[in-house]
Order: sequence, then C-alpha cells, then structure tokens
Amino acid sequence: MENLKIPTDNLYKFMAVGGIFLTVFSLVLLQWTRDVFNSTLSDVELGAEFLNIDLDNLNFELGILASNATKPEELKELVGVKTREDALRLVFDYQAKIVNLKRTSTDVAQKMDSVKYLSAQTTSKMKVYYFGIGLGLFTTIFGFLLWYFKLQRYQDTLWKKGKYLA
Repeated sequence: MENLKIPTDNLYKFMAVGGIFLTVFSLVLLQWTRDVFNSTLSDVELGAEFLNIDLDNLNFELGILASNATKPEELKELVGVKTREDALRLVFDYQAKIVNLKRTSTDVAQKMDSVKYLSAQTTSKMKVYYFGIGLGLFTTIFGFLLWYFKLQRYQDTLWKKGKYLA
C-alpha cells in the first residue's frame, strides 16, 4: 500500500490568498468607518459653528436695541419702527429667532451625543479591523512561507533537474 501525502499545496495558497482578502477587506472597512465618523463630526462642528454665529448676531442686535431703548426716536430710525404694530412684529421676530436658536441648539446637542456614541462605536470597530489586518497579514505571510519552503522549493529543484512531470 502506498503512503499518499495530503495535497497541502492548495491549503497553503488558500491561507495566503485568504489572508490577502482579509487584509484588504479590513483596510476598506477601516477607511470607510473613519470617513463616516469624520463626515459626521464635521457636520456637527459646522452646525455648532453656525449656531454660535447666529447667537453672536442675535446678541449683537439685542445689544443695539437695549442700548437705544432709552432713546425711542433713535430706535425708530435704527430699526425702522414707525408704529406699535411694527414694534410688536419686531419683538415677535426676535422671539421667533430665539425659539429657532433654542431648537437648533437642541439639535446640535443631540448630534453631539450621537457623535459621542459613534466615537465609542468607531473605537471598538477599529480594534476589530486592526485585528483583522494583523491576522490577514500574518496568514498571508505564513501561508506563502509554508507554501514556498515546504513545497515550491522542492518542486523548483525537481524542475531544474528535469524530473518534474507536470
């Protein structure tokens, strides 16, 4: 009875190619996760910046109105208020701006909370992706080394001697 060896050539090649796929897949997921996180973070920072600008503008306008509140004639010229209805409309506009800014600040605060949650998720996902990259690189190198040193080197010497039959 003949002692047959298990054909490990394909196993080693599978390890090497599988490691390459695992490495590439982990790198793609890592980059995609970073892009999503950075995009979300920049959106929240942009919203917070617009909120701060709107608050500064509103505070500036209210400061001008408050400083001129004792001089009704100058106030009328400054904001174009001619009648009581115009003054009420101006007050309602500012109240609407304040309500809108409060709503926007609530939205920005919720987005900040989602960024904190996304940051924690991203950190844990990135650990998995780094592990996948390391495992993929190890499997690739190990598979190619086993394939070359256990099989291919001997097949090359047989090929050079002309004793290898395809």
